Order: sequence, then structure tokens, then C-alpha cells
Amino acid sequence: MTVTNLDENKICNITQSRIGGAQINSITNPQDDREATCANLFYTLLDTLLAEHDWNFALWEKSLTRDMDVEALRGFDRAFRLPGDLIAGPFDVDGDGRSASKGDYAVLGAHLHASYKTVSILYRRRPPVTVWPPFFVSLFIAAYAGQLCIPERDNVKMADMFAEEAFGPPQMQRRGGLMAAAMKIDAQSKPTKTIFKNGDPFTGTRY
Repeated sequence: MTVTNLDENKICNITQSRIGGAQINSITNPQDDREATCANLFYTLLDTLLAEHDWNFALWEKSLTRDMDVEALRGFDRAFRLPGDLIAGPFDVDGDGRSASKGDYAVLGAHLHASYKTVSILYRRRPPVTVWPPFFVSLFIAAYAGQLCIPERDNVKMADMFAEEAFGPPQMQRRGGLMAAAMKIDAQSKPTKTIFKNGDPFTGTRY
């Protein structure tokens, strides 16, 4: 996995440079309405892009922690807290070192209920900017530029130009341009594998 020194603020300022906008200090801790607007557009766009395709780079596996403050649903012994960065899933559940069937667990709200002592899941997350692959960085910046052109430059023509760069012409239904290239490259990659079959040493707890 490639790790970069990019963060939300750097991505925003790179995008501002592309549209000829002014640099910001922070969207992770916005101090004025302008930075708040940039932040809202950033995270809304990110969640939209992540939801529009089954990105392999956004797949993650994690050992869950039992939540002692939540009573398990009837028929199960334990409640496990789902990851805070989960945006879709879980797609696969591993209980006590083996694959679980649908009836072996239930997902309700922010918790997974099961009778296993240890649970790991495969899910789609909102990956930190530092691990975005280059093809997704390029796509995001072009799409973000298209959105920032309106509040920053009041320029619809420029917004349309960047939107086409990101997604292709309207008839492509957001499956052309950099989006098409990103999906093709992502399809050639293998999902991230970080699961610890004997428990995650950083988050796992025995009960």
C-alpha cells in the first residue's frame, strides 16, 4: 500500500490551484464560512464517489471490539461495535477463526450481534487521504474542482469542464473520463488484506 503525505487540506489547496482559487488554511478545522463550504463539498463528494463504485482500495478487514455497555440481541451472547469509518457492509464475517453464516450474526445500527468470542469483518470504509491511490487522487481533484468552481469562481463553464474531465460527457452517465480510468485500474488490484485470524493485536480483546 502506498502512503503519501497528502491530507484533506493539501488536496483542497491543490484543487484551488487548478481553478485559480485562493488557498485555505484548514477544512479539517474550518474557521470561516468559506472553509466550511470547502469541507462540506469535500466530504459529500468523497462519500458519493466511494458509493458509486465497489472500489477495491476501500475494502478493509478489521477485528471488532465487544461493547460491554450494549446488551446483545435475543439469541446472541455479545454485541460488537462496528467500525466508525464503515460506509458499506459488512460483506463477510469471520467468527472465532471461521467464516460465519448469515444466521450466525445480526447487524443492527452501530453493532454486530453474535455469540462468537472474536469477530472480524470485511467492509468498505472511507480510506484516509494518505492511502488514496494516485488514480483516485486525480479523479477526486477533477471532480472537486468542478464543484468548487461555483462558490469560488462563480464559473459554470469551468465547472462543466472539470466535471467532464472527471466523468466524461453527460451521455457517459458518470462512467467516462477519469472515473472510467480509475475503475479500470482499481479492478486490476487486489483487495487489501489485513485480517488477523487469531485476533488483531492492536484492537482485539479476550472475554
